[in-house]
Parts: sequence; structure tokens; C-alpha cells
Amino acid sequence: SATTPGPATAVVSLVSRAIILLQCAIASLSATPCPTNIQQQTDHLDWQKCEAYYQLAEQMLSKETGTPSLESAQARFLTVLYLLGTSRMNQAWFNFGQTVQLLMAIGVHRKQTRLDSPTSEITLQCSKRLLWCCFTLDQYLSLILGRPRLLREEDIDQEYPSLINDENIGSTHS
Repeated sequence: SATTPGPATAVVSLVSRAIILLQCAIASLSATPCPTNIQQQTDHLDWQKCEAYYQLAEQMLSKETGTPSLESAQARFLTVLYLLGTSRMNQAWFNFGQTVQLLMAIGVHRKQTRLDSPTSEITLQCSKRLLWCCFTLDQYLSLILGRPRLLREEDIDQEYPSLINDENIGSTHS
């Protein structure tokens, strides 16, 4: 009957919830063909479920306030992947622009040493992975849309992420 969360209860941020919804949308999308001429009613309903996850995540992201964060950039990157998966190239391009702006604002494109900031190895590897995924996607979008790239190689001095499995990041590579 207490209104205060107990020690086992964690508060999950809007962005974290949006990331989970976007992962569900992308996973559902990969199992559901996008209806072109609505082959079957079932396919269309499955696609609507994917879209509902996406729309709910977008609503959460629109309520986000505060300074830019890695988590925000990750969420925006997932929106781009979802939009590409649903053949909304122009909307994906616009969302990708926001993602790149967030990356630049938080300085992911700049090399950091462990002495520069108390960033955990997991966060550092995640930021590197996001940057280089965005760099690759930028090349792809530029090619298929015939538009200039947003990330210039000369502006990036960040190293590539380590070739290490996720479960080993904190233990053997710190």
C-alpha cells in the first residue's frame, strides 16, 4: 500500500522504455511483411502492431527533456532502422539527421581516453559502436538517396570499437 517504490523497484526512463518499444517494433517487423496491397488481413494487423510500438516510442521520445545523451542517440538510431524497414526513406533521412546532431553534441565522434572522463568501458564501447554504425548507415543513405553525407571522416578521430563479445566487455577489456 506504500506509494514509494521499494528497493527492488527501478525507475525506467522514457528513453529506455522507447528503446524497448523500438526493439519490439523492429523485431516484430522482421517477422511481418509490410503490406503492399494488403495480401491478407492478418498481415495487415501484424504490421499495425509493429507500427503501434513505433508510434508509442515516438510519443515517449517527443517528451524527452534535458541534455543530449547516448541513450537518446541510440533511440533515434533505432527509429531510423525502423523507418528504413518500413520503406519510409525520407522520414528515415530526417530522423538520421537528428541522430547525427545528438552524436556530435555528446562528442561521440571525438576520441576519449579513460583519463578524460570516468566513462565505463561498456558505455565507451556502446558509443563507439553507435558512431561507426551511423557512419556506415550515412554512407548507405547517401548512396541510395543521392544526398550528401552528414558525417565527414575528417571530423572523426574516434577509434573503432573493440572486437569483443558483449558479455566480455567489463571483464577482460577494461
